[in-house]
Amino acid sequence: MENISNTVYRVLGLMSGTSLDGLDMALCEFRKGDQGWSYEILAADTAEYDPKFRRMLADLPSQTAEGLAMANVRVGERFGRLAKDFLKRTRKTADFVASHGHTVFHQPDKGLTLQVGAGYPLMVESGLSVMNDFRSLDVALGGQGAPLVPIGDRLLFGKYDFRLNIGGIANVSYEDKEGVTKAFDLVYANMVLNMLAQRQGMEFDRDAVLATQGERIPDLEAKLRKWSFLDEPAPKSLGFERISKELFPLFSDKYKTEDLLRTATEHVSEVLANSITELAKASEKGNATVLVTGGGARNPLLMERLNELLPASIGTVPERGEIIDFKEALIFAFMGALAVSKEVNVLSSVTGAQQNSVSGVMYDIKSLVNNDYISV
Repeated sequence: MENISNTVYRVLGLMSGTSLDGLDMALCEFRKGDQGWSYEILAADTAEYDPKFRRMLADLPSQTAEGLAMANVRVGERFGRLAKDFLKRTRKTADFVASHGHTVFHQPDKGLTLQVGAGYPLMVESGLSVMNDFRSLDVALGGQGAPLVPIGDRLLFGKYDFRLNIGGIANVSYEDKEGVTKAFDLVYANMVLNMLAQRQGMEFDRDAVLATQGERIPDLEAKLRKWSFLDEPAPKSLGFERISKELFPLFSDKYKTEDLLRTATEHVSEVLANSITELAKASEKGNATVLVTGGGARNPLLMERLNELLPASIGTVPERGEIIDFKEALIFAFMGALAVSKEVNVLSSVTGAQQNSVSGVMYDIKSLVNNDYISV
């Protein structure tokens, strides 16, 4: 691929999450110096998905083989166009694109993880080299293939005791008392909350307006607390398939939507508070700080309840908007920079794999040979 400085990388990170709200794009510059890695977000935006595209993504797990293969190409093309338009609009340039893709299947116990957003179509449409497929190698090595963000948490946000991301799924990363980075998924989050809000024709429950009006449903709370995932040992990861199969049926439309939202929000807050409290005790962290990012950080009811349930010795730390909304896109850009510099970007201590790895597959724009196809 094109020549890049040994110490400075300008990477466009792309993240399409389980909440299906849109494509997060973060153009980031990374520098490595004597004090380690530093970063700057040069520009960031979310390209919202139209209802048709969102429905297509949601329906991918039930697609035919041909339909899934075609979607892989179409998603790659769309992501490439969105990346090109974003850079043109912001009048910025990037060394390459690091794309997570959009997860369709994530069943690591079966050796399966699949993200759509084909590399070559994305490369051609964006006009840039592309790195993607960050999960497959770890799964092949016996890991969960998730969470992947802890490498960025450790190297870019290590000053916080816990890094809690509340997106479609909530996950946490931290260093244990031996200084080893640990991370895993904790519970569903916006994947369920957004699904419930969409029953009322809303993309999501902005400012938790509906949830705040709702009442808790004791029977549903009891069922949620018995969910088997909560008792499984870490490292562990969640995917849409399991949540939709095991939890969606519990949120029956015989209940009011606002009551379902309130109950789910209360349950998520409870699981997060209990988990952080237990981890702080096990890792011998006294006065602990928790960086909270993801869409859930903008949910006032969830954050209020989380802070009420956490002990006084543990405090959540507000961050500026770009980190709340674009931290995952930032870290996938960082994973790309680490891979290009041949540094570990997936931690086996987090995923349970046989070993650490340098993950990601590069699609080099130089394949086009000065942008002209070779005639034979």
